Amino acid sequence: MRTYYWFITFICITFISCAKPDYYSPDQVKYINTKGIYDSLKAELLPVSVLAPYQISFVDSLLVIMTKNPSEFISIFNTRSDSLIANICSEGRGPNEYMTPFSLKQYKTNESGDRLLYVTNLIMVKPLNITRSIRENEAVCENPVSIDTRYMDSFFLPRESRFMKQHVTYDDPRDNIFYPPKYIYKNNSTAKEYNIYPDVIKNISFPALPLSLYDGVVRVKPDLTKVIDAMGYLDIMNIIELPSGICTGVVEQDAYQFEDLVHLSMDKLFETIRYGVLDVSVTDEYIIVLYDGRNVNAAENRTEALKPSLKIYNWEGDFLQGYHLSEPLRGIAYDENRQYVYGFDMEEHFYRYKLTIN
Repeated sequence: MRTYYWFITFICITFISCAKPDYYSPDQVKYINTKGIYDSLKAELLPVSVLAPYQISFVDSLLVIMTKNPSEFISIFNTRSDSLIANICSEGRGPNEYMTPFSLKQYKTNESGDRLLYVTNLIMVKPLNITRSIRENEAVCENPVSIDTRYMDSFFLPRESRFMKQHVTYDDPRDNIFYPPKYIYKNNSTAKEYNIYPDVIKNISFPALPLSLYDGVVRVKPDLTKVIDAMGYLDIMNIIELPSGICTGVVEQDAYQFEDLVHLSMDKLFETIRYGVLDVSVTDEYIIVLYDGRNVNAAENRTEALKPSLKIYNWEGDFLQGYHLSEPLRGIAYDENRQYVYGFDMEEHFYRYKLTIN
């Protein structure tokens, strides 16, 4: 009998050790081809002068510019008058101040009709009241919501529910044992997890690879029915329906898969992995992606200049059209009413492009 138990144990261990890792498991996969000849968009230089911009978003007729300037974290540009109308928000821990502001570009209208922008700040989300901030010419914030935004991207949904992307986690990074990212839908006291990445990738030559590989740009559809998570280093986008959690993986036909990266050396990894999505702007109809496309070596060693493109999709994951950009943009925002894309580069130049989506 003892021999029998040892035999069963051996079989179980062998089965577990031989089981193939499941790195990516959306409910369905849609393969697309975005390669081809793109038209070019003509840029218009804008009269915007701000220090160290790193993020832009669009609401109504306003371009909201997040900067790294601790005396003026936020600048607001009126696109109808083409003028800066506010430079606000200083560094600090007060009720109307931020330490490290960052936005996932989700807006809301409060009961008074004021426009709010959700802004993360360390272990909380502190909504910025755009309407009152412009009127009073100083930052005005709403009551903060406690969320550890260092490890979690969080979106606010109807009936006090939230959708969150939990980034790669670990107990001790020195152990090189990492846990895959998760998507979580939380409604009052209940939470539901969607494990689209059942197993985390392991690469012997670069054990810390998961900490960067799963990074992406996450946005919520304005009507709050879907979320897009566009991976920053692989040509993969996840479109997730809310609250069901049904995920469509949108994958470039010639994209590298997770399995392709497991046994690569570090040098080969940096030749293979591409800088992909730089930024994403969404409407209820479209997903507009600012895409880099250089491999890591070319970007880091500056052997190839940044010449990004715009890729436009619908919320079913279909690729609609693409455009080349002559300017090395780092971030974008879209005005769907006037059909303009706004962007900025690392030299602090701001541009506007007329974008007609067919």
